[in-house]
Amino acid sequence: MGRPKALLQGPRGSFLRTVLALLEEVGVQRARVILGPPHGEEILAREPPDRLPLTPEVVMNPSPERGMLSSLQVGIVDLTAGAPPSILVWPVDHPLVTASTVSQLIEGLAGGAPIVLPVHLGMRGHPVAFAGRLLPELMAASLEIGARQVVRAHARELVEIAVEDTGVVRGIDAPSDYDRFMPPRSTG
Repeated sequence: MGRPKALLQGPRGSFLRTVLALLEEVGVQRARVILGPPHGEEILAREPPDRLPLTPEVVMNPSPERGMLSSLQVGIVDLTAGAPPSILVWPVDHPLVTASTVSQLIEGLAGGAPIVLPVHLGMRGHPVAFAGRLLPELMAASLEIGARQVVRAHARELVEIAVEDTGVVRGIDAPSDYDRFMPPRSTG
């Protein structure tokens, strides 16, 4: 992208603020934001956690180049003891997900599913919800395979929720994605 995705402007401010505001809207009470070099400090300076929805806990991943799973593992390492909470893994480059979709994912976990993921027109998307009992498996997963290793291991029991929400499959990874998927911004 050439700049921090978390600071790109979305429907409710920065992508980071947009995701956190939506989580707050659906009743989530705790959030963690995983940041790392080279942009982590810039993001914190421009979006201080105490001024964000949910006042998220910030965890720094010193080696994000190891992949998305490494960030997930840094974020959940201390959640695996006792009765760990369920988690919603939401990459910040998916800011167009709707509240309805997030509510459906949370409801799926409450119904006992180990993994709940959204599917739009046959394509799996983000965010993905994991039951707390799977956190040790996420910690043990191969960095090369990522969280897909855990998803595959539970393929027969996971729940796919068909959604009309195109935001689940619209990752904004390049300037052309931003121009194509983001609603036009007013200038004035």
